[in-house]
Amino acid sequence: MAGIFAFLWTNAKKPPLSKDTLSHRSMSGKGYDIIYAIVGDSPIPLLALVEGIECSSFTFFYTPEKSNKISTLGPYFEFRYPEKSIGFDEIPSMNEPSEQVLAIAEKLGEIDSSQHNSSAVFVTAGTSTMAMSLWYHSQCRDWISLRDELKLKIWNPTGATESKSIPVDGSQFTLQQILFSCGWIYDGTHLRREADKKSEKIKVDYNPKSGKLSFVAEIPPATDDKVGEKIVSFMSALVHEFGHNGANYEIRGDLSRRALNLMHNSINHIKS
Repeated sequence: MAGIFAFLWTNAKKPPLSKDTLSHRSMSGKGYDIIYAIVGDSPIPLLALVEGIECSSFTFFYTPEKSNKISTLGPYFEFRYPEKSIGFDEIPSMNEPSEQVLAIAEKLGEIDSSQHNSSAVFVTAGTSTMAMSLWYHSQCRDWISLRDELKLKIWNPTGATESKSIPVDGSQFTLQQILFSCGWIYDGTHLRREADKKSEKIKVDYNPKSGKLSFVAEIPPATDDKVGEKIVSFMSALVHEFGHNGANYEIRGDLSRRALNLMHNSINHIKS
């Protein structure tokens, strides 16, 4: 594992901090002591948060549904940011909202009140309900969210202070780093997990400006229907893996009626 991470960073060393990077601080003008966030579908929001905000400690809560992501996200952050404290803490499923709120309250109940003004909650699509509970029980002053084109917005939910926007340099991440943070390896034509078989042929790209991945599969003419169905099934699984907002998904070519019925509505289908 360590050897693979070292390879991924061989040609992607981080540049010195710029004046702009050093200004990515809390609304009070100081760096945060701790930021709380929820692990969602796409890894990119968390990657942008840790890269773009000055903070020495992060706590990422995750539900059992996301537990498979932690085995690769954890080593990713440990290797890339050895100077930061980045921890993961499991909370109950979203299907158990009452238990989830109680767990969050218990985990945050012993926080020193002196940290309230130097902490924040990170909000992403699909995690706002849990983030509200985090914000309430942690008594953080600031909220942080990721907007279009990798811009982090910091604001106070009470409206006590003006919001500010912070751009994150998307070129700090490579396609392979992002994929590997989720346990995927891409050889230029196929995706696979370390111990799994290769996927059907697929093109994967990363746009550093928008911070989005793109997955494109082409179905050759006169292909057996089962091939198209396998591609649709795999692409739909990628939607669940990287989220509706975390990537663009496209299949080009003719598909059977069964394949079309199986296709996730986030996938763009272009007929031949």
